Amino acid sequence: AAVKIRSTGPHPSEIAAARAVLTRSPHQAVLDDVHETDAERDMHSTKVTVYLAADNRIERMQAEDLKAVARSATKKDSEYHAQANHGEFFFDRQSQLQSALLRGGVGLDSTGDQPMRGSAEDARVRFANRHWAAIHAEQNVHLFQSGGGSKNAQGTELIADAFDLLADPRGVPSKGKTSGAARIEIQPAPSPGAPPASQPWSLPAASTLLSALRAG
Repeated sequence: AAVKIRSTGPHPSEIAAARAVLTRSPHQAVLDDVHETDAERDMHSTKVTVYLAADNRIERMQAEDLKAVARSATKKDSEYHAQANHGEFFFDRQSQLQSALLRGGVGLDSTGDQPMRGSAEDARVRFANRHWAAIHAEQNVHLFQSGGGSKNAQGTELIADAFDLLADPRGVPSKGKTSGAARIEIQPAPSPGAPPASQPWSLPAASTLLSALRAG
């Protein structure tokens, strides 16, 4: 049977599922076709398994076919859209989200003044105070940033073995660093009346902070 759960407190949320099964051994809850919403996030998963401690607090959660939207607390028109085939989430003793491991093809898109698009095979995310604090992406990492709304702006794409992206205390991306082989490709801005460039400019990218790809 369908279930709906509403939580109260400083960060109220609502969880709806088409079906839920709670077992004592193992102590867990399995929910199908899950949709969770709160003031800042909107998440959907085809299947969620919640692992509970003896006192019923959440210890760990697994989600399949995960899609999520997070709204920026500082920029009205900015959103982050994420997806992954498989996600595993870890919580502290207060059931606050601490970290996540995303696997099987991870995608991230952001909207706003400087939209970004990223993808990788796997990613680890660390959270602090309900905001993401750091992302470590690895295996075929691509991170593309357009020049914004200007028609003459050029796009920049980072391609790397691994990439670390850090955020400020508000959860806004601040700086990044590559690991292993990496390069930056710059798509030239189109000239008036000229056809699009067939190949971007390619530059080697050292393991340094990439200020050209900062989003905030």
